[in-house]
Amino acid sequence: ENQLTILNAAMTILNKPRVKRGVFFAIAIVLVAKEGKQLVELSRSSSFRQPQYVLDLALSAGVSSTSGAEAEAEAAAAAEQTASSSFWNVDDGDGDDDGEWWVIKPPQTNETRKLPSTLLHPNTTANSTNFTRHEGVVFVTKVLGFNQHDVENLKQWVCLIQHAYNDKMKYDYIIFTTLPWHPNQVKALQDIAYPSNLTVALEGPPLEKQLAAMTQLEKEFLFDRCNKTATANLTYFHHCREPGYKGIANLGYAWQAEFRSYWIWTHPALRPYKYMVWIDADASVTTEWKVDPLQVMVDKNLTILYAGWPYGNSGGGEHVQQKFLQHYGVSICQVQNVATGEDHPQQLDAKVARDCAPRISQVAGNHHITNLDVYRKSIHQQFLKNYTQDYRFGRKNDDQASVTIIGLMEQYLANQRLHTTNNSTHQKVYKVGHETTLGVPLRIVHHCMYDANRRDRTICMRWKQYDQELKQKWPGLEERCPSKLMRKVPNSPKSAMEA
Repeated sequence: ENQLTILNAAMTILNKPRVKRGVFFAIAIVLVAKEGKQLVELSRSSSFRQPQYVLDLALSAGVSSTSGAEAEAEAAAAAEQTASSSFWNVDDGDGDDDGEWWVIKPPQTNETRKLPSTLLHPNTTANSTNFTRHEGVVFVTKVLGFNQHDVENLKQWVCLIQHAYNDKMKYDYIIFTTLPWHPNQVKALQDIAYPSNLTVALEGPPLEKQLAAMTQLEKEFLFDRCNKTATANLTYFHHCREPGYKGIANLGYAWQAEFRSYWIWTHPALRPYKYMVWIDADASVTTEWKVDPLQVMVDKNLTILYAGWPYGNSGGGEHVQQKFLQHYGVSICQVQNVATGEDHPQQLDAKVARDCAPRISQVAGNHHITNLDVYRKSIHQQFLKNYTQDYRFGRKNDDQASVTIIGLMEQYLANQRLHTTNNSTHQKVYKVGHETTLGVPLRIVHHCMYDANRRDRTICMRWKQYDQELKQKWPGLEERCPSKLMRKVPNSPKSAMEA
């Protein structure tokens, strides 16, 4: 309760016009110092200039009204609630046997939820296009944890998707989070998504449980990467190095890379679904979708429908080559565009061989649609585990590489099966599809670019101008998503909780 009071007070100060951020820093630093925490990490971090990061660090220090002994007792009790015979075996501690430990439930209420009155406005897009609804589709994103800034961003994120497409389709949402949310914030987001169902889901066991499940050598290696002693209170906000990766990432960002690369595909929250529409939390939908991307996925039987390529590279040398050979018998030597024609069409294919080191040009990770049934296949799951689990909390083998590899290797295996069956007379099949090439320009903006296309850029860091232009060209936007929701700068750096 105290943490929420502090959070709301600090955000009020931050949102006042012409208030210097130094005031905000002062509040957060006092909170950190109150708990006797060192400020070394704060002063060294490049995120020091991001106010939300500072507040999150203060809150992570455990500011509360309880004594140290009481806090230890609470932590021990919480630890007892989460047995971990396997990664997904977590007791939610709510006394029932539903096993859905990952669901953060909204507060119980007797009120009947009603459709937003804005949906009745004639300019909204709820009934503008007739699409066929497919079963097992879910919109997905993630944040590190609850703070008011992220909740406000996600309200806009949901509302824009609803207005562009989902008011008429009514597909579910899953918002993955590393740290728990307050139930009231879950309800606030569910109200925006209604009549679609929205779940805020914990990604996995608490950090302390994950650390406890590691071997002593694994923990020593992790603490050494993070420049901490074994007795330190390691948090998601500590910055860590790792072999083979030139950057320094905080543990929360390293975890999201590991989660999205490997753990997400078998997460219990996603088990009922076949198609995952991933959109980063800091990406924005900007127009009505007049072509249904899910229909393209189904009609063409795709493994992945992606927005942009190339978007970064990964390799790994002989070490990764051996992982490919162990599971697939070949390695990806090169990812190549085999499409021809004007307007830069794309059709990706993998050049494979046994004797080449991997060179993988990756698809963009900010948005794609994936066939979860394919990514859950045993052969791919075994590869991903081997590929990502050299050690825990690794940043270098991230989600972009993983979704690219599985899409291309499923394409390779499908053609190998056809080749064996039809004695090389078959026409090559493609399981990896490019949205724009296939006539599905969704116009999702991220990092100043539409659809991850460096040739198609938009206004950067000028949200008021962008907001005005967006409302002028998008009928019904103000009615469906009022100005009070349109607060996020669509092209700014990721929020502190995600970055």
